[in-house]
Formats: sequence, structure tokens, C-alpha cells
Amino acid sequence: MSIIRTTLLALFACAPLLACAASNEITTAWPVNVGPLNPHLYTPNQMYAQSMVYEPLVKYQADGSVKPWLAKSWTHSADGKVWTFTLRDDVTFSNGEAFDAHAAAENFRVVLDNRQRHAWLELVNQIVEVNALDKNQLQITLKSAYYPFLQELALPRPFRFIAPSQFKDNETLHGIKAPIGTGPWVLKETKLNQYDVLVRNERYWGEKPQIEKITVKVIPDPTTRAVAFETGDIDLLYGNEGLLPLDTFDRFSHNPAYRTQLSQPIETVMLALNSAKAPTNELAVREALNFAVNKKSLIDNALYGTQQVADTLFAPTVPYADIGLTPRRYDPQQAKALLE
Repeated sequence: MSIIRTTLLALFACAPLLACAASNEITTAWPVNVGPLNPHLYTPNQMYAQSMVYEPLVKYQADGSVKPWLAKSWTHSADGKVWTFTLRDDVTFSNGEAFDAHAAAENFRVVLDNRQRHAWLELVNQIVEVNALDKNQLQITLKSAYYPFLQELALPRPFRFIAPSQFKDNETLHGIKAPIGTGPWVLKETKLNQYDVLVRNERYWGEKPQIEKITVKVIPDPTTRAVAFETGDIDLLYGNEGLLPLDTFDRFSHNPAYRTQLSQPIETVMLALNSAKAPTNELAVREALNFAVNKKSLIDNALYGTQQVADTLFAPTVPYADIGLTPRRYDPQQAKALLE
């Protein structure tokens, strides 16, 4: 059984409600603090906040394409092993420090110095060396041609860039001094278990956000988050289905005071069967279970219609995944026939 999971977005739609808050500020909530925001490490660093503060060389698009970002262009050798990136020359870190090929190369160095921690990402294993050819030219050499090279450079971590002055002992694997990136936001203040404050990066090279300040209140409990939303303590909620109780999201979606949205599918939830042991070691049994489960009914009744039926491992919106396979629809009679 598979269900495509979406992202929930709930926000105020009524102007009188929004008028209660400063027009250039937003207050939202998250279960935990954003963390130290080391761009090269994982939990407790929150991925959404890392993506607000730090940027990649290239940016992944919804249609599967990759567009220039901190790198404005690139070329590669005929064998696909050597890639040369031309970096933007108008980018600085939020503290005024220059972002250039030397800063980029240093960030690659500290990530690769902690290669074992990132071994889950094949690109980390593929990179042989990274060199700054000059101020604006960065060269990356791979062991072999690697098709998803650009896509993996675009991930929220670990290949994003912090000002080298913020390394600790010339590395980042043991922490950073301060989260200084090139992105449109700067972490201004953190109070443990209470809130984080991000402000607009006035040095940002790209289009600056219209909002100047985002306060992220730490509210671990979903029901408490919902109450804070209804009472006006927070203006917006964004995240996956754990952000709010699903019945609450359903109630909000029918309230004209609020605006709710569901994203396109982003991942798949599935029930995995052990095909090495009886009875699910038999193909007929596995197929029968697939026909016997009414996924649409589960979604409508248990998940309040917030998900989509998944007929394949990846959503059809994922590049290369829409290949026209014939789905197995709910058919209890077919399930019985397979087991006879």
C-alpha cells in the first residue's frame, strides 16, 4: 500500500486578521529551534532554516531542471569528470565577507574532510578534488562521469556555503562560530525552546524578501500550535502533515477566515512487505493485498483527504517517474481470486 504525501500550508486569508501584525513581519511556529545552522551537518540543524541562510551553486527546479544560482554558468570536460563553474561576482556573505571561488573551495574542503558523515550522498564519494582556478572559477574533479552531479549540488545540505571566517579550527565538523551565509535571511536571535528570529539580509545579491522579519516560535505540540494559530499568536503554519492534527487542518480548510493549501506530492508513504517469509513470499499474496486495500477510502476517512493515492513508488510529478504503468486499483474480487 502506498500513499503520496503532500506538504500542508495554512495561513490567514482575512485582511482584518493580518492587520493585527506588522505588515513587514511574520510569526510562525516549529516544533524545535532551528539549531546552530551549520550548513554542513544535520540534526539539530533544521533544513528549512539552512535553506533560508545558505545557498547552492545551482538550484533545482520543479520540472527537474537545474538553473544557475551562485554559479552563473558551467562547462564540463568531454568525459564528464571535470566541471568548471563561473561564479557570480556580486555576492557577499551577510557579514560583508566576499564569496568567491576560494571561499567555495574551502567549503568543499571542510565537507570532504568529514566525508564519512556524508557518505550517504554518492556525490561526496565521487569528488576527487576541488580547486579555485582564480577568483571566479571553481573546478570540481570527479572519479567518473556522474549523471545527478548538478542535482546533488542543489540539495539543502551539505554543499552550501558559510563564510570561511566562521569555521572552528579551520573545519565545520565540530561546529561553527556563527551562521553567516549568502542567502536572503540572517539568523539574528535564538532563545532555546522559545523562539528564533530571522531578519532580511540587506546585503543579499538577489531579490530581497518583502518581509523584513520572521519570528519562529517553538511550539512542540501540534494541538498547541493550532490554538496559537486560531488566537492570532502566529500568522502562518507551513510543513508536513505532522504540523497540525489532520482533523484540525480539515476544519481550517472549511473556515472562510483561513486559507489552506496542499502542495504537489513530495514523497511516498508505503507499507513494506517482507517477501522473504511466508505468506508474503508468494507473489499472488502480495498482489492480493494490493488489490484488497482501499487506499482512497483510507485517505478520505483517516487522512481527511490530504494525501493522494500512489500507484507507483514515485509521484508522476517526479522527473522520469511518469512512465505509464498500469495501476492496480481496489478490487476485492480480484484479491479473492488470486488467493483461491
